[in-house]
Amino acid sequence: HYRGYGPSTGQPSEAALFADALGIYDAMQRRLRPARTFAVGISLGSGVATYLSRQRPLAGILLVTPFDSIEAIAREAYFWVPVRLLLQDRFASVEHMQGNDTPVAMIAAEGDHVVRPQRTAALRNRIANLVFERSLAGAAHATIYELPAYAATFREAFEALERASPALRSAAR
Repeated sequence: HYRGYGPSTGQPSEAALFADALGIYDAMQRRLRPARTFAVGISLGSGVATYLSRQRPLAGILLVTPFDSIEAIAREAYFWVPVRLLLQDRFASVEHMQGNDTPVAMIAAEGDHVVRPQRTAALRNRIANLVFERSLAGAAHATIYELPAYAATFREAFEALERASPALRSAAR
């Protein structure tokens, strides 16, 4: 759980979650020394995963119910509120993907009313190396994980990332 959510302690913020991602990545690299590292970002975590892909070498990122920015989501939902002035945390995934060639797999929920399709599309349009994309029919933001197709789609997306991984391509030569 992210800090400040669920059973975790602390205060949630964009800066804190980004720092946590870097700390976890660095610790796992020292401890495990993997040949390749992938990140999975689900919902808010997609904003963290895109940030991590800009800051550390990743073989790929798998994003579930991803968005371009929390600011854009908030502006659509609260169009009468000066969101830019009030919002402290932007989670601007679209900025982290600008010029980023990390392989990306995306899974969206067709009936997502939290991250609407246009917010996912705005991110998709900025991804230079999209290797997999699927929108699951009958899925909503909070119920996508309950669909029988989710697990199979997740595996398929991860397999696409593995095939696209730079380390895998160079090993296959």
